[in-house]
Formats: sequence, C-alpha cells, structure tokens
Amino acid sequence: MAPTVQTPLFSFISDQSLALLLPVIVYWVYSLIFHWISIKEFPWFEKYRIHDKEEETRNRVSLPDVIKAVIVQQALQVGRNKCDLRFEGKT
Repeated sequence: MAPTVQTPLFSFISDQSLALLLPVIVYWVYSLIFHWISIKEFPWFEKYRIHDKEEETRNRVSLPDVIKAVIVQQALQVGRNKCDLRFEGKT
C-alpha cells in the first residue's frame, strides 16, 4: 500500500514547526490567564487558591527569574525536539 500524503494543517507553517511551537504557545497563554486571575483577585477564585497571599510573599524567586528559567527550559526542549524531528525516519 502506498503511503498517503497529507496536506499541512495550516498553509503558513509546517506541521513539524507547529508541533514544536504549539506546546510553548499554549503554556504561555495558560500561564498569562492564571497570572491575570491571580492579579485580579476574583473572590470566587480566591477561595480555591492553593497558596495563600502570605505564602506567596515568602517566595524568594522573582518573576523575571522564573520567566528566564522557563524560556531556557523551553528552548532546550524545542532544540531537542527539533533534533529528533530532523532524524525522524532515518534509522
């Protein structure tokens, strides 16, 4: 049976690039939503908060440090996955 060739999901980006970028994009969208909810302090969400305000003030890691660490981690993951995709099917 001959392999079937599928068209890319979107015309402006390859499926491989989308597979690399989509998890990063989804992570940042969800993080920004939860950060916004935390900043706005909606009463309904506050009663379900995992860490209270006092515990958050004891956190010694600054937001810029967390962002840098996440970016480094995601860059390593994307780089590793890009290598995996590059050698896919060359066994």
